Amino acid sequence: DMVWYADEWESWPDFLDGPEAGVLRSRSLLGFEDARRLARTLGPRSSTQWLAFCSQGHRPSTLPLRPDMVYATKGWVSWKDFLREPETDAHREGR
Repeated sequence: DMVWYADEWESWPDFLDGPEAGVLRSRSLLGFEDARRLARTLGPRSSTQWLAFCSQGHRPSTLPLRPDMVYATKGWVSWKDFLREPETDAHREGR
């Protein structure tokens, strides 16, 4: 028999009660524009570099591990857009 506790459910971090449970409950993430602005200053330039950066413990608590999922409907375009400054016309033309 399966027992459901819908009225007691809070979240996966709460259920798992892992080391990040309290952090995840109390942390508030930046909005998309502010998160993108901050992410562009941190160094990673691809999703692979971003995940490696995060796994090394460098990710600020105000940025999500998977910004592509968190901001999917809040302005997300691509990893390139999130991590890199847009090229100017002069930069594209090699000036």
